[in-house]
Amino acid sequence: RDFMQMLKENGVTAFMKWEEAARNMNQDERFLAVPTSGERRRLFAEFTDRLKKEAREAERVKIAEAKKNYKELLDGWKNRRPGALFRELANDLHDHEVWKLLDEKDKDEIFQDYMEDWERSFREEKRENRKAWMNELRTEYEDDGRFTWESSWADVCKGMSGSKFFDRLDRMDALKVWQDGAEEAAKAKQDLARQERFRFERIARDAFKGLLKEYVDNGMLTSDVEFTTFAEWVSDEPRYCEMLGNEGSTPRELFEDFQEEQAVKFRLARESIRKLVVSNKLQVKDLTLEAFSEGLKTEPQWSGLREVDQRLIFEDFQQRDPHLAASSASSSGSAGRKRKSSKKDRDRERDRDRARDRDDEKKKRRHDDKDKEEERDAKKRKKDDEKKERKDERKDERKDDRKEDRKSKKSKSKRSRSR
Repeated sequence: RDFMQMLKENGVTAFMKWEEAARNMNQDERFLAVPTSGERRRLFAEFTDRLKKEAREAERVKIAEAKKNYKELLDGWKNRRPGALFRELANDLHDHEVWKLLDEKDKDEIFQDYMEDWERSFREEKRENRKAWMNELRTEYEDDGRFTWESSWADVCKGMSGSKFFDRLDRMDALKVWQDGAEEAAKAKQDLARQERFRFERIARDAFKGLLKEYVDNGMLTSDVEFTTFAEWVSDEPRYCEMLGNEGSTPRELFEDFQEEQAVKFRLARESIRKLVVSNKLQVKDLTLEAFSEGLKTEPQWSGLREVDQRLIFEDFQQRDPHLAASSASSSGSAGRKRKSSKKDRDRERDRDRARDRDDEKKKRRHDDKDKEEERDAKKRKKDDEKKERKDERKDERKDDRKEDRKSKKSKSKRSRSR
């Protein structure tokens, strides 16, 4: 123990020669206390071996610490990206203290292993978070007031450079997000224009129906008026001109529907007045319109009609039923025949009404079937679009995987050549 302490006090190093150490210590009592030269050499060799071992261990710890710090530098490397080269790292970190502690081979091997692991985890993270990142990027696009969906892609790339999610995604994914947003914005614009157009056409249809009602109220538009005649009357009327060229119902279709509604109302009113005539025993053949109106003035069904409708019903009675309610002045046999004739007329009128109702019902069913068919087609198109979108997403993911694999192999090859 004394001999070892002497070696330590005299500054013996791991690689010092025995002869040099012996010259420095041959006068020391502890040196002479070891009786033989061989024993002294053995103790000296043990001491230097221990120093070498301690030096190697210290170097190992130092290198391990340096490698740990080197990996931490790689974690925070600002230019880290898939495909980055070792020489790019060397340009950025060559003045750092940790960089100087490691040899080139160790630094290169650590860099290659680190980048391979990082690129693999980067691809996995990107695959898992791609959709979420794309949604976040869509939000960034919408919130950025420097451009609109009609801006050019070059302006977008310039404005979004440095953005968190824009930089994380491939440019093709970022472009796809932008294109989807631009298409949706264009579609929304078209939908708005379509709604405005629909609103304009609806107002035009309502105005045209008001025009039809005006002509009915002033007595010009009766059931025997054809559309061509009416069109000549209103050819310069703005409410008619605004209907021309619109989608949906045409002026002719609205005119025919309106005339059909008026005919139904007229038949119902005529039938109710017929019953009043029979119950009041009025002789239509021998009466004027004024006298006929006087006889029904207390009846709300008659007083509630417009003058033009009153006139038309009265004239219709005179033309088609001139002997209406004549049973009070005729024989019972004649009355029976007239009632029978009147019943036949009513049956024929009822049959015609039923036929019209059936036609209306068929027409309504055809419209309903058409609406249902359009709704089914819309749902089918939506389902097909969703299916196509999922298929495209899977295709894009597979394409990205192949692209990333090729890029990884290419970058690894480049890094290998750059060593």
